[in-house]
Amino acid sequence: MIILFLKTYCICEDKKVAEKIAKQMQRRINKFGKASLFKIANYWKISNYYEISFEIDSNLKIDAVSKLIANKWERHGSFYICNYEKEYCLLSDKVRWASLEYIEPAVSG
Repeated sequence: MIILFLKTYCICEDKKVAEKIAKQMQRRINKFGKASLFKIANYWKISNYYEISFEIDSNLKIDAVSKLIANKWERHGSFYICNYEKEYCLLSDKVRWASLEYIEPAVSG
């Protein structure tokens, strides 16, 4: 079991819409891991973007999880970065930017 951290920035009208998107994304993530919602917050830099972040426990490696979220990622050390201006996020069409990071192996028991 590994722990991953997924941060996304989604285009949303308000927090209520961001919460609906987060639930949709969480259901989709739960098909390949256990998603715990970490944060929903307005992005200070772009007023109509919301950060929606998850901690993901999964039996899959980060490479496999990344392919279930999007087709193209840039790898920067332990981070994967994806800019969706021309790509599509498989979790939601509202995602405009995402990062995926390996945190640590989950401790069992």
